Amino acid sequence: MKFMYEGIPYLNKDQESELRQQLHIQPSLITNDVDNKLLRMYSSIISEWVQNANENEELIVQGSEALQAFYSSLKIEAILRRQMRDIWTSTNDLGQIVVKKVSNIVRKELEKSEGFLEERILDKLLGFSKVIGTLIETKKPIIGHNMLLDLLFIYQQFYRELPDSYTEFKKELNLILPTVFDTKFIANELRKKLKDCPFFNDTCLEDLYFSLDSKKPGENTGCQSYLRVKNTTKEVNKKPATHRRRIKKSYSTDKPNYIWAKAVLLNQMRPGVVIKKKRIKGLREIQPQGFVAYLHTFKQFKNCINLSRATIHCLNLNGPDPRSVRPEWLYIELKDSNILACNTQLANVFGAYGSVDVKLLDKKHAILAVATHRGSKDILKAFHKHKSFRVVKYNVLKHSPRVRLVLWSGVAMTAVVCIWTIFSSQRQ
Repeated sequence: MKFMYEGIPYLNKDQESELRQQLHIQPSLITNDVDNKLLRMYSSIISEWVQNANENEELIVQGSEALQAFYSSLKIEAILRRQMRDIWTSTNDLGQIVVKKVSNIVRKELEKSEGFLEERILDKLLGFSKVIGTLIETKKPIIGHNMLLDLLFIYQQFYRELPDSYTEFKKELNLILPTVFDTKFIANELRKKLKDCPFFNDTCLEDLYFSLDSKKPGENTGCQSYLRVKNTTKEVNKKPATHRRRIKKSYSTDKPNYIWAKAVLLNQMRPGVVIKKKRIKGLREIQPQGFVAYLHTFKQFKNCINLSRATIHCLNLNGPDPRSVRPEWLYIELKDSNILACNTQLANVFGAYGSVDVKLLDKKHAILAVATHRGSKDILKAFHKHKSFRVVKYNVLKHSPRVRLVLWSGVAMTAVVCIWTIFSSQRQ
């Protein structure tokens, strides 16, 4: 894991293309950051040796800490090969540079068979981009939890710069990742479908995972045999402490996959299954199927990315986004001249009626977004004749400062034109 200390390199497609063009014009560009002191030391040692060395004779140059750094040895080799046409270089398992004296004919054959080191350096610079590239090339299903930011990161860091158009972004993302499942969205949808099911009460990743993976006596008893997906927790605990932490970190990244697998099984159950000695409406016995069949049964959840605190509840990569089911915004006006609007204060006051988001317009006005229709109705009812707050449904024509400015500007311009027209006609 030593190479990770300096970070894992990556390039997106645009960066890779630009770098290749620059290297075609100036091959030495990729080796500009080599330690000059270290390079002079190696050049001096090899230059003295090569003058008296016989053809095919080898010299092993002792490595250093600087040489052990990620792909530094390749850069030094590339420079040495450019400086001296009668040698060939390689790196052994100990990180030492092995120099071999060769003829011009052998040198050309080696260059033809092994290629230039600049290409190998560029290949290493691609780093983790090659993993993402393989996923894109093979069109593998991608499973994540509340993964909008993850998809944005993958697109920008490993594919291309984010486009200006939202529609273009969805289209391009669907082309490179045609099968995406968001377990946050799936859990929210299954919670509506299986209203009596206790597993999806909380859709936070950790809580959802532990709910589906519960092994406490009496929990999920009726469907444990159906939902048991092999868990490596016991196996991990048997490992030495040094390996245990590493495995647990790796295993934690599989939680969305684990949740997806169990959600598939729950979605396939028939009526009659008992959980906590209680029949759950809509569940049925499981008919074992293959992975492709499970993908087909979950096609209604495919490419739907959960959106938190947004006008719409999900982003649909396959086509048009769903219609908004969120409550209308509420417009808040502070009646008391001695009180100034504050995000925290308003969130505390209206947060008692559910999850809310507050956007201040000025010191006396704000917009309130409420998570549920019930909460919105309760707020309108509770603050109908309130002493300190006036709360009404938001109307963009009445309450938006920008829209009101444009409208009043239009009215003013119309009035000026009318007055000028009347005045001109009277003079004539």
